[in-house]
Amino acid sequence: MSVALVTLLALLAAVGGMLAGLLGFGGGVLMFPLLYYVPPLFGFARLDAQTVAAMVVSQVFFSSIVAGAAHLRSGRVQGRLAVTAGALSALGSFAGGVASKWTSERFLLFLFALITAGVLIMMLLPGAARRRRG
Repeated sequence: MSVALVTLLALLAAVGGMLAGLLGFGGGVLMFPLLYYVPPLFGFARLDAQTVAAMVVSQVFFSSIVAGAAHLRSGRVQGRLAVTAGALSALGSFAGGVASKWTSERFLLFLFALITAGVLIMMLLPGAARRRRG
C-alpha cells in the first residue's frame, strides 16, 4: 500500500469520524461509501467491499471504545447492558466477518444500501418529545 493511499485513507477516516460525530450517527454509514467510492476518484484501485467492511468494523470498534470511555466517565453507561450488548455484537460481528468469505460483493453492497436506507428513514422520523426542566 502506497504512502499516498495511506494518507488518503487517513484523511477520509478523519473527515468521516468528524462528520459522524457532528451529525450524530454511526460512522459505518458514512465511512463505507467514503472508503469504497473516493479512492478511485483519486486514481487508486477500488477497494473490494469485504476489505472496506473490515476497515469500517475496525474504525467503529475504536471509536466506540473512545466514545464509551467518555460516556462511562460521565456516568451515562449501564454496565450490564453495555457488556451484554457488546458481547452479542462482537459475536455477531465475528459471524458476519466469517460469512463475508462466502458473500458476493454485490450482495454486501445491497445490504449496505438497505441498512443505509433504514438509517435515513429513522433519521427523518420525529423524535420523542422532551420535557422541559424548570
